[in-house]
Amino acid sequence: MDADLSGSTDSATGSLFLTGSTKSPQTWINYLRWRLGYIYENIPGDQLRLKSGTAVLSLLGASRALGTLGTVVRFGSAIEGGNQQARTVGGTLTQGNAYGSVKAYMGGTFNLGREAFAGSYGIQFGSSSRQPSWDYTKQVANFSYSTRLLFAEHKPTAVDVQLGGGYISGNPAAIPLSERFFGGNIQRNFVQGDSWHLPRNPLLRSFAEQDFGQALESGGLGGTNYYSANLTVAQAILGRPVVPAGLSQDPSFRRALGGQVKTARESAKLSYLAETPAFQQILLQVDSAVPLLDDAQKKSVEIRASLASDAADADVDSSLDDLDAAIGDAKHAIEIAKSSHAAALANIRFLAVGFPMKGGVDDCDQLAQSFLTQIVCTSQELQGELGVRSAAGKAEELLRATQRLGALRAQLGASYTSLKAQAVLEPSVGQALAAKLSRVTSTLNETLQATQALQADLSAHLSQIDALTKDLVAASADAKDTQNLEAITSTGDLLAIGLGKLTPPLLQTIRDDIDAVAGFVTQPELADRVRKLQEQKDRLGSLEDDLRVEMESLKRPEVEVRAIRDTQFTGRLLDVIFRELNLYTVSPFALVDVARLGGTHSPLFQRNRYAAGGGIRFSLVNFNVDVGYGFNVNRQRGERVGALFFAMNVSDLFR
Repeated sequence: MDADLSGSTDSATGSLFLTGSTKSPQTWINYLRWRLGYIYENIPGDQLRLKSGTAVLSLLGASRALGTLGTVVRFGSAIEGGNQQARTVGGTLTQGNAYGSVKAYMGGTFNLGREAFAGSYGIQFGSSSRQPSWDYTKQVANFSYSTRLLFAEHKPTAVDVQLGGGYISGNPAAIPLSERFFGGNIQRNFVQGDSWHLPRNPLLRSFAEQDFGQALESGGLGGTNYYSANLTVAQAILGRPVVPAGLSQDPSFRRALGGQVKTARESAKLSYLAETPAFQQILLQVDSAVPLLDDAQKKSVEIRASLASDAADADVDSSLDDLDAAIGDAKHAIEIAKSSHAAALANIRFLAVGFPMKGGVDDCDQLAQSFLTQIVCTSQELQGELGVRSAAGKAEELLRATQRLGALRAQLGASYTSLKAQAVLEPSVGQALAAKLSRVTSTLNETLQATQALQADLSAHLSQIDALTKDLVAASADAKDTQNLEAITSTGDLLAIGLGKLTPPLLQTIRDDIDAVAGFVTQPELADRVRKLQEQKDRLGSLEDDLRVEMESLKRPEVEVRAIRDTQFTGRLLDVIFRELNLYTVSPFALVDVARLGGTHSPLFQRNRYAAGGGIRFSLVNFNVDVGYGFNVNRQRGERVGALFFAMNVSDLFR
């Protein structure tokens, strides 16, 4: 349930809604939310008071992030019914009418780093009579752009631009006053209660709410069309960082962060593979393993019962314990694979593939066997240990049961390998990339040797050389694993592309480290050592450029494209937390607005009207309170100098 209530001595607004929501893995309908409730509004103006009571049923939704830009499509519809009243301050004009409408809208948004773009269109079919009718049509559109420029860490410059317009068609006499366009320093949403911003009126911050469009002496009672444009620029001048600034500059922290983002990307790839139809086929195969495991467990119990009267045998008892443990592990892996996308592929590997040595297969000779192979191999050992004892027949039955598990393991292993192929590059492409990484590894090793030789000739210990050495070791560890085709693209990105502002390309970081060392080592006798390091830096720069071109031109698997998009968001989030986010921020801001109403008899509003002003924004993390004043630039007779405004909103810092 959602409830909202606000008011003053002269105004009141309130709403009460029952709500519900659901999420699904569908691409176009990833999220749905329904709302059923009532809205009351009593909004005064300079010359006109608008009141309404409306019952609302709305359905609001969003898609998953689509395409390389990660565009999210938002959509919604609402059925509204109630009554509306409009009354002039002097009471010379009063209008009351029934109200009914059907609304629908669609919009989209995408981000490019700290830049956010959004656009929307909405349409309303309205009735102002008690009988079902279509009396007027209202259309609104809005485009917004916002960005944060980080000229200095933790002191962002926020720029917000908004363009809007609307049009009402139909019989002018049938268009209620409360449905006409009025402007002011507050905007209300086209579908109330929706988090998606699609304004139903122009924003002009030099007028109080609803006052732009009210001029009875010249016939101004709202308009049937409008356009408006708004610009707000805020500059942070004071704040306290959430995270100490020194931490984000710590090289070891950046290395660790890059490694974590790389790991998260690989995990995301596996999670997306678990959503594919091919994985659903694997789950069907896994289901057939459950009765076979139950049968093996039953045979284990029968063997223990047959041995109850025999002398204790530690080897047999140990094998039976190992068998029971492997059966339990296998059942648990199946449960996790069926219930968790994030861990599904990993548990299928534990169940049926294992971790054989390079070039090996999952069999009894491997140390890290799959659970199903452990069951088969333990059954074979148990048969040999029982020999001709009374339980030998039961052991033979167990072996036949587990052999069926062995055949299923082979099928699951083949299916798993085929599925994982969807997440890796074509073999020829992967081998070419591996060759480039091999050359990078060789150069990194040579650079490390040159660094160690320089340190050995120095009489003092240099922190700059320590940083260079650690970065070289980390880069070499990543680059040398060229045979791991599953993670080879993440390795290339870490070295030549970077994984966000906090983790720039590691090869670039190494070249910066070399420059730092060269700046501190000025002894003439070490000039040759420094020159060799700088030569290595130039070689690394050339390799980095070549590798970057290769990485940017790769045709990556679809699951990797989606995983990159997810981890790019994670990278932006971490960048905001460590380089921008403040516990509190004080930001002066400036504003400029322009708006025009059409379809009104008053000439005051049929020309461009301007507002300019400013104020102070107080922010607590991402909750903002704006207090400011908008001046009426081209003020007309009888109008106020401007208007004070107060606004609260939540910034989407993590776009």
